[in-house]
Amino acid sequence: MSDSAPNPFENITADEITDHYNAAMDSVNLINAVIADPEAYSNDETVIDRNVRHLQIVVAWPFWTTEDMTPLNAAIAVDTTEFDALFGD
Repeated sequence: MSDSAPNPFENITADEITDHYNAAMDSVNLINAVIADPEAYSNDETVIDRNVRHLQIVVAWPFWTTEDMTPLNAAIAVDTTEFDALFGD
């Protein structure tokens, strides 16, 4: 009997990797939309935080191959000053 947990990414397929990347890009696109029009998202104070946390988890996954992580990392590091000002942060 093994004490280690199974690796959930051990048998990941190329299609699943593509699906994960596309979902991450959905978060990137949403973050960019919020930054472009903060007022449109003023009813959801946590929208950026939730999506940045999602991207932080995703970029750390061990199965990436040649996917471009540049937009994911840029979205993680985005300047949220104007959005935060809507909430007095």
